[in-house]
Amino acid sequence: AQGRRGLGSKIVTVEAVKWPLPPIPGSVYTEAPINFNGNAFYVDGHDHQVAAPNDTVPGATPLLGISTPNDPNVITGALTGQQTDNVQGTGSDPSVGSSNVNLDLPALAAGWSQMADITLPGPLNNPSTSAWGSIGDLKIVHIAGDLHISGNASGAGVLVIDGDFALSGSFNWNGVVLVLGDVTVTGGGTAKQVLGCMMVQGTLNGSGTMNGNIKLL
Repeated sequence: AQGRRGLGSKIVTVEAVKWPLPPIPGSVYTEAPINFNGNAFYVDGHDHQVAAPNDTVPGATPLLGISTPNDPNVITGALTGQQTDNVQGTGSDPSVGSSNVNLDLPALAAGWSQMADITLPGPLNNPSTSAWGSIGDLKIVHIAGDLHISGNASGAGVLVIDGDFALSGSFNWNGVVLVLGDVTVTGGGTAKQVLGCMMVQGTLNGSGTMNGNIKLL
């Protein structure tokens, strides 16, 4: 805005930036139950360094390992005694608790999808992820349907999946993964890691179990 009065002239410049990242309530945010199997999974609400070996950030305030807007006892009850220390974060193990926000995941998905750098129709099985971003070049990737990863995949930024997400291969994502359907994790040997947050509107391993070697940090 510019104004003049007599010999005086004023210019006021305002820059407004909207970034639709919600307040992340935990390493995992889920609106449905989670099933667990084995001890290969690890969920941690502490901040971790981006560079391998992903050490924890000294002095950073931890969040919940798993947060939910519904009854957290349902998730806690699905963990066996040997699995409780597989979910860490603020508080005692297992770090599972009520979210302080009830996120509108479909609205978040719609907002991110409108700004997507890459939009692909689903269902997709092992698409090339070479352009799905890196730490120095974050991307918003929108999958308009189901996604199945059984090979090698990686990326950084925001990954929005309108349908189900089946993960049985090697997967390394830095940022946010938002799934409006169900998430199914299977497979033992191959590494799977999300460094950021996984948000799930459906069930995490709906009809199956969290059965794979996965780290959600």
